[in-house]
This record gives sequence, C-alpha cells and structure tokens, in this order.
Amino acid sequence: REGNIPPILLAFPVAGYGPDSSVLINVTSVMAKNHPFFDVKGIFPGLMVQDAKRSYISAVESFPTNLRITSVYTFDVNNKAMGNLAAAFGKVNSTSATIELQHTLQMLPETPMPARLADPRVGYFKTEFKELVHEGGYEAKAYINRYRLEKKDPGAALSEPVKPIVYYIGPNVPERYRPIFKDAVEMWNIAFAEAGFKNAIVAKDPPADPAWSPNDLGHSVIRWINRPIANAIGPVNVDPRSGEILSAHILIWEDVMSMGEQWYYLQGSGTDPNANRIPLPEAIRDSMFKYIVAHEVGHTLGLRHNHRASQAYTTEQLRDPEFANANGPVASIMSYGRINYIAQPGDGVTRFIPKIGPYDLLAIKYGYRPIPGAAGPDGEVQTLNNWLEVQRANPILLYGGEDTPAQHDPMVLTENIGKDRISAYEYGIKNLQRAVDQLPSAIGQDPQDIPRLKKYFQAALAERLTWLNAAVKELSGVVENRTLRLDEAQFVPVSDDRKRQVTRFLVSQLEEASPLFTPVMRRIYPPYELTPMIIKSQTNLLDLMLATGIAQSIRESGLDGDGYTYSRYLLDVQQGIFSELTQEAHVIDPLRREIQQHYIASIKNFASPQAKFAPPANATAAALLALHELRPMLEKAVPEAGNTETKAHLLNLLEQVKEVVNVD
Repeated sequence: REGNIPPILLAFPVAGYGPDSSVLINVTSVMAKNHPFFDVKGIFPGLMVQDAKRSYISAVESFPTNLRITSVYTFDVNNKAMGNLAAAFGKVNSTSATIELQHTLQMLPETPMPARLADPRVGYFKTEFKELVHEGGYEAKAYINRYRLEKKDPGAALSEPVKPIVYYIGPNVPERYRPIFKDAVEMWNIAFAEAGFKNAIVAKDPPADPAWSPNDLGHSVIRWINRPIANAIGPVNVDPRSGEILSAHILIWEDVMSMGEQWYYLQGSGTDPNANRIPLPEAIRDSMFKYIVAHEVGHTLGLRHNHRASQAYTTEQLRDPEFANANGPVASIMSYGRINYIAQPGDGVTRFIPKIGPYDLLAIKYGYRPIPGAAGPDGEVQTLNNWLEVQRANPILLYGGEDTPAQHDPMVLTENIGKDRISAYEYGIKNLQRAVDQLPSAIGQDPQDIPRLKKYFQAALAERLTWLNAAVKELSGVVENRTLRLDEAQFVPVSDDRKRQVTRFLVSQLEEASPLFTPVMRRIYPPYELTPMIIKSQTNLLDLMLATGIAQSIRESGLDGDGYTYSRYLLDVQQGIFSELTQEAHVIDPLRREIQQHYIASIKNFASPQAKFAPPANATAAALLALHELRPMLEKAVPEAGNTETKAHLLNLLEQVKEVVNVD
C-alpha cells in the first residue's frame, strides 16, 4: 500500500449528484458487456464475439453491504474449441451460447479485523503480500483467512462470541437433509471450544422475512444444486487487508452422493454388513452427507486439506474397535481418507466415516484462539510457536498439504489411510474384493443393472491402482518433519531397506491379474473388453513404477551412490518381471508376455539416443545396464522355451534389446 498506486480500472463521467455529494454514474455499458477485468472467455475458451443485441442487465439487487447485478451475455461460439461449454450447455452443435453472470460489489468492514500470520505447520488458506521489514528490503508474508470471532467475556476460558459464525441452510435444500446439514455445521463447535469459544458456529433456517435473500453476500449459505455433478465446494469472500472471511457459499451438488455411495460401498461394504446393497441405507447416506458437508464447512473456516492426517494411524489401530470407533479412520476431517477400509469382518469396528480429529482441534485453536495483549500479528508469533510445539511430541498433529514438499512425502497421500502402505493395501484389497464379489446382489442382476455393475468394477480397479501408486511414492520418497527447527532433520529419505521391501511388494502385484477380476466380471464383460482391461490394469502399475520422476527424485536427493540406487532398483524390477527365465522350462502366460513387452518398450525409451524425451542421466545409464544384463538371459532362454508362443515372444524381445544393446 505504501509503495504502490492501485490501478484505475474504469472511468465514468458524472451523470449527476445526490444528497451529501453522492455521485451518480451510468455503469450499464460495463455490466452489459464482457469486460476484460472479469472476462468469462477465460472460463469458456469456445466463446468468441459477444452480441450486444442479445446481451443485457436482467436484475439489480441491493443489500446492506453489497450490490448484486445480474447480466445475460450471448456469444458466438467456436464449436472446435467448445471445451467446457459442452458440459455447461449440454450440447456442442449450437452457434451461440448464452450465459447468466452475476457481479457483486461488496463494501469492506470499516475497521479491518486484526490479522494472524500464516505458518506452514498448519494448513490455512491465506492472503499473501510483501512487507517492507527494513530499509531497502521486502519480506513475503501471509495472513490466514478466518472469520472475525471475539469473546463476549475476554477473561473467561470459555465464552460465547460477540457475534457467532452463522450458516443458513439454503431454502432449496431438501427437508430431510436440513437437520443433517445443521449437524455438519455445528459439529465444529467441538473444535472452537479448543479456541475458547462456546456456540461459536450456528446453523439456521432462512428467516421468514421476504427481504432475506441467499444472494446477499452478507450471509453464509449452504446451497443445493440440482445438476448432475458429483462434487461439493466451499468458496468464500475475503477482505484482502486482513484475511477476514466475510461470507461463505458452500455448494452441494445433488449428485455428490453417487460419489459418496461409491466410496462407502467399495471400501466399507466388505466389513460393514449394513452396506450390502445399493442404494445404501438412509442412515449411511445421511452420515456420508454429514461428512461431506462438514469437510466443506472446514474449508470455509479457512482450513486447507491435510493429507498427512490420513496416514496418522496404524493398521493395528484401525482394526482395534475401541480405537477406531472413537477416532474414525483419520486424524483430520480435512484429509482425503474417506472410509476405514482396513478393518476386517469380525474386528468389531462400527465407525467407518471420518470425524473432526485432533489436528482439526489444533488448527482451529491456531486460527481462532485470541491472544490478548499481543502487539499486532508479529507479537503473536511466540505464542503461536508454543501452541505448535505439541506437533513434535505427537506426530498425528502434523500437517502435510498440497505444496511442493508434500508431492515427495509418502506420508502425504489422498484416498489412502494407514501408516504402512503394504499392510494397508493387503487389508484394503480384501475388502475391495468382497465388495466386487457381492456386486450382483448389491446392485441387481437385471440387464438394466449391467452399466452400474461395470461402473463400480472400473472404480474398484482405479481404487486398487491408487493404493499401489501410494506405495510407488515410497521408492523416491522424502518424509518431511515440518517442525521448522534447525536442530532437527526436516527431510528424511525413505530407508534403503524399505525401498527394497516396497519394490518386492510391487513386483509381486505384477505377477498375476488383479484378484478383482472375479468370475462375476468375466460373465458381464465380453472378452474383447475384459482382456484389454486386465492388461491395462497391470501396465498402468508398471508405468507408475517406471516413471522418470522416480529416477529424478533419487538423483536429486543425492542417494544414487552406494545405497539403493536407481540402477539396483531397475535390476530388481527386471528380475521380478522376468522371473520365468530362471525356471527350467520357460512357459510365459499371455498376461506376463504383455507386461514384459511393455517393460522393454518403456526402458528402450530411457536408453535410446532417439528417445522422444530426455530422461535423467541415471535413468539412461540404469536402462543400458539392465538391457545388457537381460540380453544373455534372453539368448539362453530362447532354445529352452516351453512352447511356441513363449519362444516367439522371447525372440521378439531379444531383437528389441539388440536394437539398443548390439554387442558382439
């Protein structure tokens, strides 16, 4: 603010004056036109020229702190570049597109809220800026986004707020879901108690006053959207001076339950006997809706995802009914750990859905607990540091979100739960297989049910690959201890022994088709669909194992020396993929032939000078070494092949290897 002049975006002639020197201007030309400052073409690339004759202002609404203007814009469209327009308008053959767009001008509070500095150890959305901290130097800083919350009784350990955070349940939310949505909002009061507030957050029905409108940005509203989109989001309006959240507008698309139902059935029905049919019983659907809405409420309170929290608990804890029923599957409702798929039949676990966890309590305390007497945001830092010290002694309180370190941390995962990737997969795949086995009885066996059977089966395959990909992340992983202390190691690479263990595990998953390919699936899929699906399922896993990022991460972490190098890793993978060559009579089944062919094609790209991309140097060297090792094995195996198909396959591979490794 002190070093810059804000840009002048628009200028208008004064059309007239009112009382107290108020100014009248004509903004029709701006609000009826697609203006560069809020260009909808960036959202829909297929839009071309706007037609002024088919564009107009359709409504103006005035509220105490904001003005809402609704405009209708019509554009010619480029059918070849329709992109998102196809989904938005439901067709791709129109020469025009008409959009209803709403602009809101909102007054900021007269006095900015006291700000609180962001910290990478706790995940908040933030408002970033640069501050002059000494003569000639600027420092990047950020304020967390949060509501203004003040105690009625500043001296009380637990006090009512001066003004609670209020969420209105939109008038179009179905009646049966209204109490569930209210519970989802008010369940956050357990976290606000950690911040010293009682009844800090309240859910209400809209008042009977006809002047009340969900379009008023002075209200926070949970809206129900009748469109076939399986999603929910929680956008907010923020004061850029302080990070104060002025209002929130949670959107719940009706079709989100199709996604929630799929999660619960595939991951939980193997253990939860109440989930053995689709649609799921109302009690489970209600619990899923409550979880989904509570997650979005968390976002609108300022919280980002904490994907490390889904790896907080061990598989033993998640199978222990006393622990699992009390804590749920994850340490934060803001993670993407959906359902306890580790618990097994007979364990006695009855709670499968996340709840507000210990990390959420710490995060709300960090963001909302008052610090009396602090001299501005910088004066709060020492107290905030003291609060976050608990993370060092209690790792379940650690944060890992969506920044660069999290991309390399195998403890920061989505759609996974449990600390150990191997045991979590082994338990999870059992439940996934149970869910697939009972699909016909859960969904139905009429011809009309087959599309849904296929949809759930394909989702199960994707789930399996997601879990295996989490194990792949360990191969090049660096665990981050986000304590920000110079006397402690902040980044700890995965050990060599663990990498070898994970490699053996992943190679074992390539040995045969997934256990999910049950007789049921073989009955409903024709061979020309099922066989490519089986092959693709396995080659997708191999692609993850051979991704250049693994070689690059090993190189960048400085481990490509005497430890478990990329060369050693690739040789171990190769040995597993070609394990048939160590047997006396080499008979290689069709799926394994596909895997071996895919492997050769992949590492030829690493080793060939004509490769379409430039892999890391250690990947090229490792690939050449692996092919040098493989050539004599293939030459020896060809005459020992147990059948014609195997011999032809081995000869083919040998010729491909010779293209790269052609030695006398």
